[in-house]
Parts: sequence; C-alpha cells; structure tokens
Amino acid sequence: MRDLSTFSDEAGMTLIETLVALAILSLISLFLFSGLRTGSALWLKHEDRSDETSRIVMTQDLLRELIEKTYPGMPPATIGTGRVLFQGSPTEMAFISFLPERVSPGGLHKVSLALTDGRELRLAWSDTGADPFSPDTGVGGERRQTILLSDLQSFEVSYYGLKDGDHGAAWHNSWGQQRKLPQLVRFRAAIAKTSIAWPDQIIATRIDVDAKCVYDPLTYGCRGR
Repeated sequence: MRDLSTFSDEAGMTLIETLVALAILSLISLFLFSGLRTGSALWLKHEDRSDETSRIVMTQDLLRELIEKTYPGMPPATIGTGRVLFQGSPTEMAFISFLPERVSPGGLHKVSLALTDGRELRLAWSDTGADPFSPDTGVGGERRQTILLSDLQSFEVSYYGLKDGDHGAAWHNSWGQQRKLPQLVRFRAAIAKTSIAWPDQIIATRIDVDAKCVYDPLTYGCRGR
C-alpha cells in the first residue's frame, strides 16, 4: 500500500509541469501575435505604397494624353491675333485639349492644370458645350475639377520650342502669346512623405495646325479661325 507522501509528490510535479506548459504556450502566443501584427503593418504599408504608385502612374498617363492631344486652337480670325490659346508658367497651364472619355466625354475642352496653395495638383476643365475657342485662355464659367495629387513637395513645368523672334529652340519656364504650341512639355515633381520617385516626364505635342485655320499670306501662318 502506497503512503500519502508519494501521492503528494506526484501531485506537485503535475502542477509544476502544467505551469511550465502554460508559460510556454503564453510565450508562443505572444510571438505569434507579434508576428501577425508586424505582418499586418507591413501589408498595410505595402498597400499604401501600391496606392501611391498607382495614383502617380495614372496622373502621368493623364498628363501624357492631355499634352499629346493639346490643340493649337486660335480665337476667331476677326480678332486677328494669330496666337494659339495656350498659356504656361512653371506652376500653371491653360490650354485646349481632348479629354479622355474616362474624365469627360465630348470633344475639345478648355483645360487648366495648377499647383494650389495647399500643394495639390488640380485639373479643371470647361463643361461640355462651352466654347473652347473664346479669347480667354483660362477656364471660366461653369467648370469641373478634380485633384490629381496631394502633398506635393515640388512641381515644375517647362516648355521647349522656338518662340517668336528667337533664332533657335530652347527650354523656357513660360509659354504664351505664341503662334505655335511648344514642341515639348516637361513635368518635374516630388511628393512629400514618400520615397517614390517621379522621373522627368517629357511629352511631345502632336497636333501642329488648327483644322479651321484662316491662312494669312503675310505671315505664312494662321490669323485665327
């Protein structure tokens, strides 16, 4: 017959083993939880970076479409300026272009692109049906707009071409009151709080002449529509 001390020793050993097992399980649970939390944080960070990259790529694609389809429209010939409706500065542009269907359907629009005081890149365009060839190159009256990018650290536009009176094509920080569109438009940008790079984007304009141009024999060019 076994004495009580034997049962007491066996009970004590079982309790110690249980406590050790619980401690090990707690450590394993802690490690698993920390790993899951770290993995979730990395996943969310990756998603944020993917969203930022997608937004930058979409903006670059839209800018490419707008500049390639920029139209060298002029005011009516009765005004007789012979200047294309295009104004550009380092942080702002106003021009005529075909908008992609995903933005707005229906022909030519007056378009403006500007860096706001809040460091946002804003795209605005005239409503469908508005006359894009009025002398005012800005986007006035009824218009629509959207923010393409936010938190811009810098944004700069420059223009390459032969200006009236110049002897050779060169890069300029502004373009306006010219008989032709710039040949190239360059966008430089940097976005704050991100390491995603925006390489210089250089886009060529594709349309040379207004289809409804009124020929001017004195200048061998257009004097309006």
